[in-house]
Amino acid sequence: MSELTGILQRISIWVQQYQPEKDGKKIPLLAPGLTHEEIESKVKDLPFRLSVELYELYQWHNGGYTCFLTAEDQKIVNNFSEEIKAFSPRETVHFFSLEQALSYAVSRESKGGKYIFPIFAWENGSECALLDLEQREISPIVDNSTPSEKFMSFPSITNMMLYYTRLLESKYLWIY
Repeated sequence: MSELTGILQRISIWVQQYQPEKDGKKIPLLAPGLTHEEIESKVKDLPFRLSVELYELYQWHNGGYTCFLTAEDQKIVNNFSEEIKAFSPRETVHFFSLEQALSYAVSRESKGGKYIFPIFAWENGSECALLDLEQREISPIVDNSTPSEKFMSFPSITNMMLYYTRLLESKYLWIY
């Protein structure tokens, strides 16, 4: 098991523990993961390659459901997340589906041969992987306001997810 897989399992445990309920049933927050083949079919003709970490992330879950919840369910989720918010300006984070992230990345011009691939968004910005023509093991993470390797937020998705996991487990963050 990779380090990233172990971290994602910790997030799964947190989501199961704190998942809001309606009428005694859990409201799904994260979409089911994709197979390697499903991911490959979506990215095969793109001008950039996903890192091994991104394949692993989207095999775990394909983003969050927030855009697809009914208005009533969204209200329940929002009320529930208000209960666990703390001091961080990034306390509520949306996990982009592969389709949403690809649409964004393809619609933007590359900067210095790098493509900006959003993974998480919050009220004032987003965490994006920098991708290029080569498939790499890891993806450096940058804030969309400073998309340059000179201003990395995290050296890899694994490091970013470990940071988010610690925030989740400390109830400083809500992910959907």
